[in-house]
Amino acid sequence: MKRAFINGLFKDAEHNAPIVQLLIENTNQAVHIWIGGCEAWALGMTLEKVKLERPLTHDLLINLIRSFQAKPMRVTIHSLKEGVFHAKLFITKLGLPQDEDHEPTNLEIDCRASDAIIIAAKLNLPIYVSSEVILETAIPVEVQKKYTDEDRKFHDFLQSFNLEELKHHLEKDKENREAGEEPLNTDSEDDDTES
Repeated sequence: MKRAFINGLFKDAEHNAPIVQLLIENTNQAVHIWIGGCEAWALGMTLEKVKLERPLTHDLLINLIRSFQAKPMRVTIHSLKEGVFHAKLFITKLGLPQDEDHEPTNLEIDCRASDAIIIAAKLNLPIYVSSEVILETAIPVEVQKKYTDEDRKFHDFLQSFNLEELKHHLEKDKENREAGEEPLNTDSEDDDTES
């Protein structure tokens, strides 16, 4: 496993999809992970340190983990199977003083790479990528990335993203499907994939 750092969110112009770029520590290599639009928005808000009034899904998960006296420790992106990155969230469950055996317990939770990265960004957790994933997917990059117009447009899109508008589109899409019409967008995928 090698340590990796989030270098930012970019837009794949060819596939019109958001990408998280993870720089591998002490190398000029990066792993690109394609993620969904909602996950990109959540990660973008986290990276920009935007405070929201209400907790999002990842905040809820973090709050649940903490409410069970557990502490997220790190995330790993350990494999790539059929174009999907697989990740784990490592948690230490702290024993309570009133418990007979209050020794900490280490847990590994299977998760999507995008969720692992968002949780890591929210909690400033270390991210590790397996040597196998690096060998299979890493590409050489210039560490000082120059932003393109497409990157700036995507950044502006994330800044202007409107949850109410997304909700409206999802409801409209549901109505269309129930009426037997075509969905608004049939090109999106839910899983993290590599092209």
